[in-house]
Amino acid sequence: MTPDQISGIRYKLGLSQAHLAAILNVHPMTISKWERGVLEPDARSSAILAICGELPQPSLGERFALHGPLACLWTILDPAFNHLK
Repeated sequence: MTPDQISGIRYKLGLSQAHLAAILNVHPMTISKWERGVLEPDARSSAILAICGELPQPSLGERFALHGPLACLWTILDPAFNHLK
């Protein structure tokens, strides 16, 4: 996955580097390094980024709500998320 693809996915979903880092369970500086081409994501992170890239672009309301494509991703990645619904 290229740095442009990573930043494109993040922008498409309206996520900050910190939010994407939380989804991927990495340090926010890691996202910055991926987007600058200093480091490459490992296989697990690449797979999750690929899934994120397939999600539809959320509406502004969905970006801040506990529903929509990002909530679906959280549900898949973090079973503890289910208690927030």
